[in-house]
Amino acid sequence: MAAPRPNSGAAAFVHAPTPTGLYGWSDETEDEEARALMASADDANGQGASTGPLPEEAEGEVGVLFVHNVMAFCQLNCEIDLDAACRALGNSVYNPEEFHSVRVDVRCRTNCVASINIFSNGKMLGTGANTVEELRRTMKKIARRLQRHPLTRYKVSMTRFRVSNILGSYAYPYPISLHTLAAQRDLHVDYEPERFPGARVKISIPKASDAIPDEKNAEKAARGGAWTSQGSSHRPQGAGGKDEIVTLQLFSTGNVTLTGGRSLESTAYALQCVLPFLQMCQVVNGTS
Repeated sequence: MAAPRPNSGAAAFVHAPTPTGLYGWSDETEDEEARALMASADDANGQGASTGPLPEEAEGEVGVLFVHNVMAFCQLNCEIDLDAACRALGNSVYNPEEFHSVRVDVRCRTNCVASINIFSNGKMLGTGANTVEELRRTMKKIARRLQRHPLTRYKVSMTRFRVSNILGSYAYPYPISLHTLAAQRDLHVDYEPERFPGARVKISIPKASDAIPDEKNAEKAARGGAWTSQGSSHRPQGAGGKDEIVTLQLFSTGNVTLTGGRSLESTAYALQCVLPFLQMCQVVNGTS
């Protein structure tokens, strides 16, 4: 039996019970892909110099909406042999007894690790990146890697990229009185301190055909939340598709967690709808 080839990939191998595909990406392939990515970035920016790693944001900074995780999926338009795909990719794990997908961990330019799951029906799920463009770039990198290996008789192409969830956080500069917030008549708040210490608010995002209200009308739009009948009154009749709802979890310390948005604009819009109510319920010098 031939001795296994040493792992020459840049990233460490993720251990799993009896995985296949123990070989990392070669240095030659990594350098080639890095040059191609830098060349495409230079063409997009119209500059001759290559772009370096992106600056790291200050997590937890007061008054800044910080994105922690982006989840998206796409189609490869062909069936994938998962065992062959695991051998073609480096830093990958495939254990069909636990989960029927190949998981690949890729380090992004924004100092985060994106986890890509490839399924046999051609679907690819990505999570772990903190920007939409970085996750799209990482999934394209995996698709290009699969194109170089004859996994199927059909051409592998990445299409139908869609963001399904964005996880963000916001640090309000003052503590919040959740009891005062729950007593607001113009905002539907789900607050049960016996079950969960935070308050929950759901904001319905207008459809793409509707104009997103400006800052003056944001408070009015927040009154028709996802739990009220007013939340769908501004939508056109016959609008198809699943409604986009952003859920905000607010804590007395001023920390806000946002989930459910499909774009950064939708997440920022939901936060903009709730900020006027937080200003009315903030605690300054022990008084609200």
